[in-house]
Amino acid sequence: MSTGAESSSSSPRVIFVGLGGGSCSGKTTLAKHILKILKDAGDEDSFILHQDDFAPREQDLPLAWNGDEQVRDWDTPHGSIDFAKMYDALRYISKHAVTPPEFNSHDKLNVLPNVAVPPELYSRWASRFKEAIGAGDKSQKIVIVLVDGFLTYFDPRVRAELDVRFFTRCSRQIMKSRRAKRSYITAEENLWSDPPGYYDNIVWPAYVLAHKGMFENEDVEKGALLQPQPPETSASQSNSNRSASGNGEAESSLSEAVAKEGPPGGPVRGLIILDERHEDNNGSSAEIPGQAVTMAEMVDRACSEIIKRL
Repeated sequence: MSTGAESSSSSPRVIFVGLGGGSCSGKTTLAKHILKILKDAGDEDSFILHQDDFAPREQDLPLAWNGDEQVRDWDTPHGSIDFAKMYDALRYISKHAVTPPEFNSHDKLNVLPNVAVPPELYSRWASRFKEAIGAGDKSQKIVIVLVDGFLTYFDPRVRAELDVRFFTRCSRQIMKSRRAKRSYITAEENLWSDPPGYYDNIVWPAYVLAHKGMFENEDVEKGALLQPQPPETSASQSNSNRSASGNGEAESSLSEAVAKEGPPGGPVRGLIILDERHEDNNGSSAEIPGQAVTMAEMVDRACSEIIKRL
């Protein structure tokens, strides 16, 4: 996590923006809209860091039952992402404002459906970002890193690095429908499509497992956010989580993060929920419980929060 007070004028100031949510909840689309606005503002240094790029090799993923067949589990919070590697990358980026030399992104190969937002929204926010960045210390470069992932907030080490925290949320039915139309490029650059039954048997249960601790009554679709425990209370839980990490420095960093942020999969401090609403053919929007917003409103809300940090 970077702040203006922690950065010197000779080194870039990095702002990590977390964009979490279920698979096909709109988070990556939101990230790409924000990045386009930043580019339109003349920012050539900010970028998206995709959590999918920290997935293990397919052969190293855990197995799970999809009906009567065992398949690789790309969605479990316990083994589908190398959180230690992701944390190390975030720490490197916080110091150097670029990804590590050995880092290679395959997620850029994944094509998303276009979800348009009004052109005036782009121009308005591009103008505001350009003005805000220009009004700051011109000797210090600002780099905004959009951290996009379906398990963005599960690991306390990763969570602790994030300065601004958003969570895109929509219904199980909508996410399932979108995912059925998608394929993914793996780390080996192979094409992956969900086999029949995979969403109901693996994707959705994994999403609930990873996020139920964030919401009242474990209701991941409509539940209100739970408030995190005070750090001193969370610290007492750190010993119970040490078995989830390795030894030495990795164990220490996880324990420190748990003390600050709480346990894996727990409530998230400062999280902003963006519940997506969908317009029908008449331009009206169906009413969905929660703070339902369109993609354009999600972009607007996200930009308004990010610009406060500049």
